[in-house]
Amino acid sequence: MKKLILFALLFTACFSIKAQKNNGIVRGTLKDSASKIGLHDATVSIIKAKDSSLLSFTLSSNSGYFEIKNIPAGSYIV
Repeated sequence: MKKLILFALLFTACFSIKAQKNNGIVRGTLKDSASKIGLHDATVSIIKAKDSSLLSFTLSSNSGYFEIKNIPAGSYIV
């Protein structure tokens, strides 16, 4: 019985490790360079450096904050 439980735990652990993705998050705050006030409703785009195709985009909040999740590893232009 102990061997069966150990096997089940190892089996589950293997799939858990395999299921993890190498995705990242880009977050920040957009501010006016002169007034230092956050820029609201500004479009922030993630563009693939390789072919200039759009990967994702979002709008900044009222304070200028933005966050884009689930970005695969790679080279991008923000």
